[in-house]
Amino acid sequence: MAHTASPDRAETDARREIRRRLVVVAAVFVVVLLSLDLRVRAVRDTVVDTPLRADAGQYFVYAYNLRHHGVYSRDRSAYFDPRVSPEPDAFRSPGYPLFIAAFVDGKDPGPIVHRIKAAQVVLSVLVILLIYSTARRFLSTGAALLVALLTGLSPHLINANVYVLSESLFAFCLALLVWVFARYVDSGRLWILFLVGILIGVGALVRPSLQYFVVPMILLIGYHAGDGRRLKAAGLIVLGFVLAFSPWVIRNVQTLDMASDQALAIATLHHGAYPGFKYRDDDRSFGFPYRADPNGEAIAESMDSVLAEIRRRFTEEPGRHLRWYLLGKPVMLWSWDIVQGMGNAFIYPVKASPYFLDGFMGRSHWLMRFLHWPLVVLAALAAIVVWLPASVHRLEHRARFVAQGISLLCVYFTALHMVGAPFPRYTVPLRPMLYAMAGLGLVLLYRYLAALYRARGATGRDRSRSLENRQGQSFESSSPLNR
Repeated sequence: MAHTASPDRAETDARREIRRRLVVVAAVFVVVLLSLDLRVRAVRDTVVDTPLRADAGQYFVYAYNLRHHGVYSRDRSAYFDPRVSPEPDAFRSPGYPLFIAAFVDGKDPGPIVHRIKAAQVVLSVLVILLIYSTARRFLSTGAALLVALLTGLSPHLINANVYVLSESLFAFCLALLVWVFARYVDSGRLWILFLVGILIGVGALVRPSLQYFVVPMILLIGYHAGDGRRLKAAGLIVLGFVLAFSPWVIRNVQTLDMASDQALAIATLHHGAYPGFKYRDDDRSFGFPYRADPNGEAIAESMDSVLAEIRRRFTEEPGRHLRWYLLGKPVMLWSWDIVQGMGNAFIYPVKASPYFLDGFMGRSHWLMRFLHWPLVVLAALAAIVVWLPASVHRLEHRARFVAQGISLLCVYFTALHMVGAPFPRYTVPLRPMLYAMAGLGLVLLYRYLAALYRARGATGRDRSRSLENRQGQSFESSSPLNR
């Protein structure tokens, strides 16, 4: 006769589940509150030396011209003289300027920059919630909370908010992309892939390097989808991407007679062509080798010229350049220190930062720096293992699917910057994905070591029993009773 749980037992289990959920909600709240406090303190107490310099200055001018002149241009003359009509261009993609244009309501940069930073703090906190929710698809609650905590403590993600740069917005775009992708994996509803395509397109408007991710995403979903769903899935992703990204291409063709400006693509290929980021191993040129190269301008004249120079270098020193492209670049890309910046976890130089003080932020910085390379190694391990048979990682199908999506994103950007310039700044928006993969790597390593320990224990017990049996047999054969 089948036994059913008593009402009292069912009520007790329900109360335990409610208490467990309340504890989880409280833990998430504490992580979010701590992360918000760190970000607010960084924005409030960090003093950036000339905040609207270089890229930040261009983004600001793009937003100003877009809002006040209706022209997408980095021409600064219109900022100083409103009678000037700025010349349109397509040097930088419009995602970040469109985002900050809502705050550029005047010429005084002080309050504008403050509001931009505040908005980026909000996005940065939302990233923590998104990566926690996504990591729960393939990690336990405790491991996912650890991922959220690492994301909240990351000095790179915290400092990204103090600059008028696209890192915070792009980190949010990527976190939202993998979260929506996880929703598709959970439900299997094809229409969600339309949103996935849109988010890839929106992210590509912030960082053009994401636009090619459409192809590996289609291949991943096609690998898991049934025969009757592959074409529909691919079509929805492409449709969403085209709807989001094509207005930018159409604008460029109509206004500039070209689909895109290749200047940044040429620059990233050129800047990544110097092994160790040095010109002829000169330490003084580190980070800016192309400036020390007397032929730098001629090399960067066109796409043909830079590709010809890369071919020439591979022909003359194949071993050196293969090591740089295949090994040196991935290591450089995922390293801690920001190259072409102040260094450490700072992009532009700062005059003051709470990280310079011997308080909680300073200690958290030390901890995250200490953990950096172990986390990178664990993430790399997990990024490989999730593609192996299920018998190796023992992940349920949907959990493996989500983990493969994050792995694919990390591998994609690594491969892309192995071709171009592997500046560590480019991986700042990927830090939440790094921590999610590292969390999975830690779990997989623990499972492996536990299984190894159990196997050794079982082997030891078998040997003990075998020895006892042999000793028993010897005793029986030598006993007078058996003679």
